[in-house]
Amino acid sequence: MLIVVGTQTLSSLEAAERLQGHLNRWGYSTRLRLAEEVRPAELTREECTLFCLSTWRWIPRPKEPADLLPQGAAWLYQRLEAAQPDLSRLRYAVCALGERAYGPYFCKAGSIYTQLLGRLGARPLQCRLELASPVESWEELDDWAMALAVSLKPKVRPSGCL
Repeated sequence: MLIVVGTQTLSSLEAAERLQGHLNRWGYSTRLRLAEEVRPAELTREECTLFCLSTWRWIPRPKEPADLLPQGAAWLYQRLEAAQPDLSRLRYAVCALGERAYGPYFCKAGSIYTQLLGRLGARPLQCRLELASPVESWEELDDWAMALAVSLKPKVRPSGCL
């Protein structure tokens, strides 16, 4: 599983590393990459990708969604918008971090990416997680990671079925 990190202050990197640790302990193979290292064509080949994104700043009237994203995540967003790749084979999950002081833009990076991925045909693995930054308790993220792991398990046929 690819884990894409979009961060300016490293808060979402910390969350991504925690999620990666959980998933690796539970037997899932993961690769962690910064958003600026990911090319749109790569996402067309992925089956499952986890996005950990922080909302970079609050501005009263952003001209475009990328204005609210950390640099690397903005770079990837703009390239995905331009290329419009078919992501119909991709299943994804989004962990968003933000400051409550941003008001209506709290965790906006997560919703920006959720909308973009949906427009490109990707399907969510589970609901987006939104965490206030700095994270005071990792319990919510840990529970979300467990739910994500459950959603990744292949369907098992009950014994006795042919």
